Amino acid sequence: MKKDKRSQVKSAKKEIKEQIKQSLIAGLTNLTGKLGHGSKKLNKKIVKGAEQLAKKLTKEIKIDKLAVAESAPAEPVKVAEISKAAVKSPKRPAKSAEVPVPSAS
Repeated sequence: MKKDKRSQVKSAKKEIKEQIKQSLIAGLTNLTGKLGHGSKKLNKKIVKGAEQLAKKLTKEIKIDKLAVAESAPAEPVKVAEISKAAVKSPKRPAKSAEVPVPSAS
C-alpha cells in the first residue's frame, strides 16, 4: 500500500513535469516562429532549457499523497503534443527592396 502511494505520487510528478515541459516548448517555438528566427540549434536550446526549468519547478511542487490515492485516474492524463510543423523553423521573409533616397545637398 505504501509503495503504491509512492508510485502514484511519483507518476503524478512525472506527468506534471512532462506537461510543463511540453507547454514551455510549444510556447517558445510558437514565439520564435512568429519572430522568424527559428533554427535547429535554437530548438535544441529551447528543449534543453524547458527540461531544466520543468525539473526545477516540479521539485518545488508538493503533492498530497491522500489526494493522489483517492483521485487516481483510470486512464493517464494526455499531454499535448507538438506537431512537427510547429517545431520546424519558418522560412525567412523576403527582404523588401529598399531604394536609398539621395540627399539634397
